Amino acid sequence: MEQITKLIKATEGLKQSELEALSIRILEMLNLSNREGEELGAPITGCRRCDSEHIVKFGKDKNGKQRYKCKSCGTIFSATSYTVISKTHQNISVWKKYIELLLQGTSLSKSAHICKISVQTAFSWRHKILNALQHDQNERMLGGIIE
Repeated sequence: MEQITKLIKATEGLKQSELEALSIRILEMLNLSNREGEELGAPITGCRRCDSEHIVKFGKDKNGKQRYKCKSCGTIFSATSYTVISKTHQNISVWKKYIELLLQGTSLSKSAHICKISVQTAFSWRHKILNALQHDQNERMLGGIIE
């Protein structure tokens, strides 16, 4: 609860456009983009598992999304494989809306109602987002002269 309070206080003075930019940054931290900032749906350039560039198209899934197969390791994957949303049954627009509501300080039950998800799902998504933010903070290395 302390983390969410700090997050809300830090975002109180932001404009709507700044909140949207922050939510996009959070989505990037959650690995909801391909590689180096590519949007979901852009052509995949490497294997999600082994980073090999030897991949081929491998049909479509039941929702019509392109699947790929790695010639090196044999893994079959799609644009959302190995991301937070890979098994959530929700598309990225619901995640974007939820993150905006989180940054505005909306309660779990109200966020769940607006996004049409359960309160338990909203709770677990909140922790996934907070864990990604904490992980990003821990990964930052200071360099040069530090005073």
